[in-house]
Amino acid sequence: MATHASEPNVQAELVATAQRFRPVLWFAATGTLFAAAGLWTLGSWAAAGDARPIATGPDPVPTYVKIAVIVYELAFVPMFLWGLRVAIRTSRRAGRPSLEALILAGALPSVWMDPAYSYVRPNYFNNAYQLNLGGWGQHIPGWLNPLHGPPIPVVFVIAYPALFFAYAVFVANLMRWLKQRLPRIGNIGLILSSFLVTGVMDFVIELIAIRLQILAYPGAVRGLSLWSGEPGQVPLYPIVLGAILFWPAGALIYYRRGDGLSAVEDGIAATASKRRATTLRILAVAGFMNIIFFSYMFLNAWVSLYGGPHPTGYPSYMTGRICGPGTSVSCPAPGDPPIPASH
Repeated sequence: MATHASEPNVQAELVATAQRFRPVLWFAATGTLFAAAGLWTLGSWAAAGDARPIATGPDPVPTYVKIAVIVYELAFVPMFLWGLRVAIRTSRRAGRPSLEALILAGALPSVWMDPAYSYVRPNYFNNAYQLNLGGWGQHIPGWLNPLHGPPIPVVFVIAYPALFFAYAVFVANLMRWLKQRLPRIGNIGLILSSFLVTGVMDFVIELIAIRLQILAYPGAVRGLSLWSGEPGQVPLYPIVLGAILFWPAGALIYYRRGDGLSAVEDGIAATASKRRATTLRILAVAGFMNIIFFSYMFLNAWVSLYGGPHPTGYPSYMTGRICGPGTSVSCPAPGDPPIPASH
């Protein structure tokens, strides 16, 4: 009898514990902090008058590169519109902002971290032929690179939400398909399989973009790169890093509960106000997305410390006046003394 009598007390204690630890609040707080850092970065960039286009420089841009850049930029428009359509449709069906809609919206605040590829040293180039307003890398809190970051294409405002959303839907559908085709596959096998496919897919896309001179990784680790030592070198480790970036949002969709909520929204039921609940859900998913993006950028910055010397031969439209052609600063190699920020 004593055992049965204690069961309600145990259940009540578990409920009370769950109510005290509400993941949605922690993720929402994280989302708020990242949003504040992003606003500070972009505000400082605009106030300093650095929001101005970076030109392609003296080297002519080949026709095939111009075409590749234009196709690359335009491709994100229908992708974003498709994501918006799905987000609206699923939200109407749910009677509230759906998880898909939150992922689409939550990816946008991540854009401000894009220059962090070069947080420590110049590690990433964007083709300056893309429509851009310069870059804000040097305004990111704690920026260690004495040079400014690469120009950030304007299209990234829709490209990041579109890419995160497309990968999320792809990963969730891939996991469902694998589970249907292989009913006995466990969670570990399901996770590893979908993670690998996501990484390979991202690697192929980056390989094409690099070889078409849309972007470049001058600070790649040469022993882990194809065409090592050439301007078009393609690092292999994005197979892992790309999956770290794009896989989690898909897993969030796949593993959501029957009520349509994800793990990062756990505890939202205790919020009485519908408006406050929606705000918390948006911030929580944004916080989750920013944690993933921050981890990805941190790993890239860490890997860049082991990168090889910058290959010679980058045209001015690739270096974006960070260093090299058209500037008074040579692109650094590991072991070189720091370049004074006054340059």
